[in-house]
Amino acid sequence: MNLKGHELYVINSHWLFDLTTYTGYRTSKNRKGELTSIVKAYKVKYNQETKECKFTKFITEIPLGTLRKSRNIIKHHLESVKME
Repeated sequence: MNLKGHELYVINSHWLFDLTTYTGYRTSKNRKGELTSIVKAYKVKYNQETKECKFTKFITEIPLGTLRKSRNIIKHHLESVKME
């Protein structure tokens, strides 16, 4: 998986959000803290008219806080783009 050039955000210690593609990933690390795996976990579709997010999950157990954080990252990004 090539995420080079993507705008990535770390959510907690096991989650990564790609703002470029609106995709969330579950990550695993070894004891040394080195990344050992990245699994595509969910995709977000954001409707700018209604300002609502629709999540498509690829794995079953995703913490609600992780989904909320992803939504907030998208909203904050779109607000900052409007201001420029």
